[in-house]
Amino acid sequence: MMEKERGNLLKALGTQVAEPLRAMVMGAPLEDAHHLAQRYDRMRQEAEAQVI
Repeated sequence: MMEKERGNLLKALGTQVAEPLRAMVMGAPLEDAHHLAQRYDRMRQEAEAQVI
């Protein structure tokens, strides 16, 4: 059950955060894209840490 919830959270994180962020990155200058990617990585790590 816990694995399923974790999977659902990561899937939601992907659709609600990663996809819009990827769209922003594609339209952003390169230095902004790098910054956004780093920020996304931190957010993802924090979300995973909360699930575990």
